[in-house]
Amino acid sequence: MANNYKPLVPYMPLVPKVANAYVPFQMNTDMYSAEEGLMRHGTMFEALYSPFKGNVKGSDVICK
Repeated sequence: MANNYKPLVPYMPLVPKVANAYVPFQMNTDMYSAEEGLMRHGTMFEALYSPFKGNVKGSDVICK
């Protein structure tokens, strides 16, 4: 990466405060169609699609 790199949207302050979260803007152009995104994936944005692939059984969950 070149030394003169600057992000499109700066998100870190010059003097960040302790225990504050600084989250960059999401720059995403990859989108599902309205029908596919909302009916099949639950989101319009491909980067946010993350299906749960685990198998949770009642006996595997420990509640105290």
